[in-house]
Order: sequence, then structure tokens, then C-alpha cells
Amino acid sequence: MKKIILLALFNSFLIYSFAKILKNNNMVDSVDIISYDINLEMQALSSKNIKGNTVITYLSKVNNMDYISLGLYKFTIDSVFVSGVKTLNYNYVDDKLQIFTDKKNTGDTGIVNIYYKGFANHEDWGGFYFTNDSSYAFNMGVGMTTDPHSIGRFWYPCIDEYSEKALYRYNVKVKEGYVAVCGGTLMDSINNQDGTINYLWEMSHPISSYLSSIAISKYYLIKDTFNGIEKVIPITIYCNVEDTFNVKESFRNLKNVLKIFENKFGPYRWERVGYVLVPFDYGAMEHATNIAFPVNLANGVSEDETMIMHELSHHWFGNLVTCYANKDMWLNEGFAVFSEGVFKEEMYGSVEMKRLLREYHKYCLHISSKIDNGVFPLDGMTLGNTYSKTVYNKGATVAQTLRYHLGEDNFFKYLKKYLNDYAYKNITIDGFREFLELESGEDLSDFFDNWIHHGGYPHFSIDNFETQQNGSKYEVKVNYKQRTKDRSFISRDNKIELLFIDKNWHTHYDSILINDEGGSFNYMLDFEPIAVMLDPNEKVYDATTDEIKIIKETGTVEYENIFALLEVNSTADSSMVRITHNWVRPDYFVNEIPGLHISNNRYWKVEGLFSNKLKAKVYFYYSKSRFDYASGLLDTALIKNSADSLVLLYRPDANYDWSIVNSTKSGNNTYGFLITDTIIAGEYALGIRDINRLSIDDYNLLADEIIMVYPNPAKDSFKIELKNFSQGIVKIYNINGNIEKTFNVNNKQIIDITDVKSGIYFVKLFDVNMQEITSKKIIVN
Repeated sequence: MKKIILLALFNSFLIYSFAKILKNNNMVDSVDIISYDINLEMQALSSKNIKGNTVITYLSKVNNMDYISLGLYKFTIDSVFVSGVKTLNYNYVDDKLQIFTDKKNTGDTGIVNIYYKGFANHEDWGGFYFTNDSSYAFNMGVGMTTDPHSIGRFWYPCIDEYSEKALYRYNVKVKEGYVAVCGGTLMDSINNQDGTINYLWEMSHPISSYLSSIAISKYYLIKDTFNGIEKVIPITIYCNVEDTFNVKESFRNLKNVLKIFENKFGPYRWERVGYVLVPFDYGAMEHATNIAFPVNLANGVSEDETMIMHELSHHWFGNLVTCYANKDMWLNEGFAVFSEGVFKEEMYGSVEMKRLLREYHKYCLHISSKIDNGVFPLDGMTLGNTYSKTVYNKGATVAQTLRYHLGEDNFFKYLKKYLNDYAYKNITIDGFREFLELESGEDLSDFFDNWIHHGGYPHFSIDNFETQQNGSKYEVKVNYKQRTKDRSFISRDNKIELLFIDKNWHTHYDSILINDEGGSFNYMLDFEPIAVMLDPNEKVYDATTDEIKIIKETGTVEYENIFALLEVNSTADSSMVRITHNWVRPDYFVNEIPGLHISNNRYWKVEGLFSNKLKAKVYFYYSKSRFDYASGLLDTALIKNSADSLVLLYRPDANYDWSIVNSTKSGNNTYGFLITDTIIAGEYALGIRDINRLSIDDYNLLADEIIMVYPNPAKDSFKIELKNFSQGIVKIYNINGNIEKTFNVNNKQIIDITDVKSGIYFVKLFDVNMQEITSKKIIVN
């Protein structure tokens, strides 16, 4: 009995030790996988089991290496061979397999062969799937909730890291009548004369394990070719024979997009363009040369063609040059979504590209922080947010902003060289920045700090402009402001386009460089402008969504993702009308109106060149719905009582205070419009009358029961004293709504404000769950 107990303890210790070694050791630093030879027996799909063996050839990167660690998820291991000799010297714990080998030094190669079988598994998204009717078996190479995300280990033993690339060969036996489709080139199909067929596939270029693939069904092959820049490229689409017409219609622009992507990103370097249709309803997967695409989306219409193009673009961004780790996923997914915009622009025009990116941008500004459970920078994404909307949608708009920053020609020139120099390799975001700096000769640290290393957004606006005639010229002083959304970081090196326009439609384009919270620039023009527009062509994706419309006809004109529309009643001449939805707090009242509260998170700006004959109403949307992601969750903080108390506030520009403008309401207590009868250039915001919510000055009196701030006014410091409240978090906001300081407080505390400029500030107290408790106004001299 004692021996049995000791043996059990020893085995437990071994298992614990192996698990610890496997967890702490990074195989990518120790070995390099040269190739995987995956051999599977898949002739009985009804069993939902995988049976086969995988031969792994690897290279040691260090001296005295005497084991290899692999991932393999919930299978039974039949046997293991090392250099052709069967061994029992291995350990399999959870989904970690450690095989002990003869000692290898740097540069030595080794071969292990693992025979395994078992029930196939998948998580909520990725993994290995069998349909209940035995008509399909297929893998999806990425897991959204697993660590690591790459899940080749769900169907064969491998090193599941983005940074580990290898060659692949597949030998798959299936029942006659079925076809096994894998990545690469079909080298042979062997009829075994026993009711089974073996399909042999081979990849000619190395890929990461998440890009390896297999799909089995009674497939029909649609074949074509594309005359690429460097070679004729085979096109294969595997589908059911009854779907061929719809598939051809859905993929009718495939050659066009290949031409676009080769022109913009460089030659297509893979051996074929391949798609395989699978019964998966939750998206597509960019497996190298064998993209898994949902059957239900190959329906003969072009509504979902952006998904076709998105997955294809990964053969440049992701498959060809792969992010080093999940923290660098912007380089894969952000640029793939950006590529959707490139396709739209080249295929249908810049208006369609702007519409697509504006929709993605609005989603990020409006709702992604709630979907993603927080605000995150693009660099250093945590495991739970690797495939978040921030990475996809914000990633795309940041790529577009980078395009403008570097210049059109340079941007695509650098991308082509990047994709060439790092082909079949991995790279980090910092490595990408260093590459761009080397090519451009420009220090991009400010750009990356602003758009990639910090979460949230900057917000840029023109407060007003002043014009003075100087001989035959006009000197224009443009006053600008930078605010922030979901951050306190004031960014630098923001080059933004300016448009000046006069009453005769003469235009002048220039640029402004914003490095601080506010200031002014002077410009000399040949005409007197009546409007100055910041970023008129939507090249910089700050905390705004905007659109310019040329109004020529009567009727309803909708401004998409801007929560506004025009009802044009009459017009004779053309008018240019731009409406901007600003996703930041508007300026506070200069003179507060007791019981009247202004929105704390958004406002509009209406500007442009309006014909004297233009008669139009402007509709401004409100919503306190908590469940509508398209247009809800906008005004829940403002509308605490009845929407009947809503008012529309207006000011011509930042030189003026807000005032109530005549408006009518169309809608209910949850959502609707406030409508002004006449279009007038200026800024508009929602306000609400609420006698139960006090003005800031009145609020100070009530706040004294919770927090005291003194002296007020203050100069170099002030004291905070909590009353009937033990601890909290204090944030100091300036008049523009930007955060100046954040700190924890307990009872009494002295706050140093020597680095704070003179002005009016708001001291807000939050509890430990970041729920706002109270607020006080303070003046700093």
C-alpha cells in the first residue's frame, strides 16, 4: 500500500512538473517547425471522430534540446515515434503533449510521429465541425475564447502560435463520392478500389497553424484562372452542385478585386485563390488558399461581397505577413477591413468607400466600448479583445488615417515593400512602425501614440474663423480646438485638411497641424470665404462622423450615421450642406440657465454654402433606448425625465453662448426628432429642462454634503474633504470636457494644481465602480 501511495504521489509530481514546464516554456524560442505531414482517415463522418497521424519535422534553435512540446486538444494518443522508433517517453496532460527525444543542438533536425484519435471538438466559434447529417466536416482555424486563439490543435498536434510557420502536406482518406479540400495544390487523388479515395494536398509556402485547413463534402469544383502581375493564378471554388449558379453570381467581382489588390498591395504570391463553402453561420475564415465561406451567404447577390473581399485580402495582410502575437492583430484584421474600403473605392467610387468606413467608425464611437467591454488601444490587445470591433473597425479607420498622413502614393508604395520584405514572416506593431519610419524618413512616434498606443479618440474642430482684407488678398485666421473622447491624452502631429469656399464656389485646400488643445493659424487667400471646413473628405477619423451633400432637389436627404436629416422644401440653385455629428461633450453654458441641462456626450455642426433659394428643415435625432445598437444608447444620460422636456440649443460658433431655438418634436418618449424649420449654419445640441436636476452652481451646495473643495478659487493647490463617503476616484475636467487629472482620494487630501492653467474646472467624484457621485465647479487663478 505504501509503495502504491508513493508511486501515485510520484506520478502526480511528474504530471505537475510536466504541466509547469509546458506552461512556462515557449517552444517558438526553442524549435522551428519545418513541416507537418497530416494523414487522416475520415471515411466515417457519422462517427464525428478524427483518426490519423501527423509527422512533424523540426529544427532545434538551441543546444541540448531533448524534448518538443505540442498542443493536441482532447484526443487519445495511440502511439508516438521519435526518428522512426516507437517510444513511451512522452507525457500528455490536458491539451499539452511533451515528447522526449535524443538531445539536439542548434541546427539539428528531428522527426516525431504521433498517432491519435478521438471525438472532434470546437468552441463557440472555431474548431472542428461535423454536421449531424454527415454531409460536411470542416475546421475553422481561430478560437475566440481559447488561449492561444490559433486552434490547429483541435484536429492535429502542432505548435499553435501565430509566430510559428511551417510547410503543410495533407493526405486525407474519405468515402467515395466525397472530396477532401485542403490548403495548397491538389497533388493527386488516389482511388483505393475499396470505396475510399485519398486526396493529397501540399502547401508550397509556410503558414501559421491557424491557416491550415480541411473541408469534406460532396463538392463540385468551379474552376477559373486570373492573369496576375507575375503569373496565371488558378481559381477554385468548391461548392454543392446545386449552388453553382448562385456562387458564380456572388463571386462575379472576384477577378476585379484581385486586380485591385494586386495593383494596391503587390502580386498575389500563393499557388491558387481558393474558397470552399461550409455550413457555418457565424462568419468566414481566411485559411490560406482555402477560404471557408458560409453556404448561406453565397446566395447570388452582392450584399455580402465585402466578406469575400475581406477574407481574400488576408492573403496579403495576415497570411503573407502575419502578426507576431494577438497583441498585434491590428496588422491582420484592421488592414483587412481597410481593404474592404479600398475595394469599394476602386470598384464603386470614393463615396462608397466613405460610406463603408463611416459606418464602421460610427460603430466604434457609438457602441464598441459597450460591445468590447471597455476602451482599448490597438496595440497590446488582451486575449479577450483580440477579435474585437476595436481591432476590426477602428483598425480600418486608423489605417485610412495613416494613408492620409503618409500621402497617397507613399502609403501604397510602403505597403507593397512591407508585404514584399516580410513575406511569409511575422511582425509586431512596433516593427511595422520602424519599417515605415525607415522608408519614409519620418518619426511616426506621435502618430502611433495618438492612434495606436492610446485608446479613445482625439476630436478636432474649428471654433470660428475671422477674415480681414489685405489689399487684393484675404487674411483668414482659423481658431481650432482639440478635445478628447474616452481619453485624457492630448495628441500631437495631427495634419488635417482644410477647405475654404466662397459664395461663388471657389475653393482652396490647405492643411492645419494640431499639436495642442487649441490655437489659431493664419492663411492668405485670393477670395473671401464664407465657410471653412475641417477634414472635408473624411481622411482623419477623429471623434466625428460627417457627410457633405450637394442639394439640388426637394425631398428628404438622410445623413447616414450622423443622426440628422434634411427635409428640402424648395431649392433652385445647388447648395453644399455638411452636417457633422461630434461625439464629445459640447462646450458648457457661459451663463447657466437654472434647470436646463445640455447633452454631455454629443452635438452637431451644420455648415456649407447655402443657396438663397434653399428652404429646408433640419431633423436632429434623439434616443434614450438602451437596446438599439444602431441608434440607441445616445441620450440615456440626458433624458432622465420625459422627452417632452427636450429643447434644441443653438449657437453660431464658439464665440457665442448657447440659446434655445424654436423647434418641434416628432416622436415619442423614447426616440424621435427635434426639428428646426430653417437651416442655419452653426452648432446644435440637445438640452432638457429638469427641475429635479440642479445646475452646477446649485449642485455645489448639495455636493457640500458629500465633498468639500476649498479654497475656491484656488491657485497652486486645493483641499478635498470627503464627508459621509470613505473613498473614491476624483477626475478634474476642463471647460472643454477633457480630463486634466485623475487620482484616488481618502478622507482629506491636498491636490497640487501648479501644472493646471487658469480657468474654470469641474471636480467630479466617482465611486470605486466608476459611478459618478457628485460634481463641483472650481476656479483656478
